[in-house]
Amino acid sequence: MIDRVDARLVEWVQDVLGPLPVSLEPPREGQTDRGVSLYLFELVRMPPPRGLERPPLQLALRYLVTTWSDDSEQAHRLLGELVFAALDSAELTVELDPLPASAWSALSLPPLPSFVLRVPLRQERPQPEVRLVREPLVVRASP
Repeated sequence: MIDRVDARLVEWVQDVLGPLPVSLEPPREGQTDRGVSLYLFELVRMPPPRGLERPPLQLALRYLVTTWSDDSEQAHRLLGELVFAALDSAELTVELDPLPASAWSALSLPPLPSFVLRVPLRQERPQPEVRLVREPLVVRASP
């Protein structure tokens, strides 16, 4: 299931920016040419929707989005185009709070311009079979 979300996000990035490399690996230093990193770094719980039917199982996938290029201005342009395209998408949620320094330290990188995409993932569950009541209720008193 998550692999389908990965593929959909890679396709979305290439629709927005054109054909360029999209990595699902953590961002790293020393990348050449230009490209985008979509690093899945967290799965978070989402409350089930309310309704009369059995709610689906759901969670949110959080992707760290960074760009790279030989030219910093071009990397910034790519990141800007992506963030505004994500803000315009009804399916994606953009989180602009900076990652804590400890996260960048764990990646062995200095803080980079980035944003977080939050993508919902749902798994429908079959409705249990409910038999209809076809006879009136009978109440019997007991001593």
